[in-house]
Amino acid sequence: MRKFLDRSLVFCLGIFLTSASVRGDDETPERGRRETAAKKDIESLQGVWTAVSLKALGKQLPEKGVKKLAISLTITGAKATIKMRMEGTTPRALTLDLDPTKTPKAIDLKFAGDKDQDEVALGIYELDGNTLKLCCNQPSTKGRPTEFVTRAEGLSETFVFKRLPSQVKKPGAIFKAPGSYTLDVALSPDGK
Repeated sequence: MRKFLDRSLVFCLGIFLTSASVRGDDETPERGRRETAAKKDIESLQGVWTAVSLKALGKQLPEKGVKKLAISLTITGAKATIKMRMEGTTPRALTLDLDPTKTPKAIDLKFAGDKDQDEVALGIYELDGNTLKLCCNQPSTKGRPTEFVTRAEGLSETFVFKRLPSQVKKPGAIFKAPGSYTLDVALSPDGK
């Protein structure tokens, strides 16, 4: 179970929140709607998130176990890093391909790295303010989950993340990642 959780957690969460590219190569009005919706969702995902719930193999991991894993997801722009306090794990950079026009919203999770580069986990997500729910299958699984449930015989996990209070975006605010800086420029009324 530990190996399964480690691999799937890093894969699903990390990849989910990294790049807001939109699925499809077609140049249609539908693609334009997907791109607009994906940009809106990626903007809403900015900040640092921490896992508060994890279900795998049809079972809920106890809250104490979730806290012990200390799963965090940091999203800045179109990049994300997933970290987890578990022996043998290192922070992972991830990319994502979302389609928020689907019901439920669809996401393809892709590893940003050498050994797992060609693996893709199909998933779904739901964003409600400062709560992010993600359900994804193992890369070897064909098909996408259709609901936020896991089964004993299944290869999917469901995570619930909460945005850290210090990262809650205020209207008109710009997310500032730790260690970054902002340059404020004041212009006179004539633009100089």
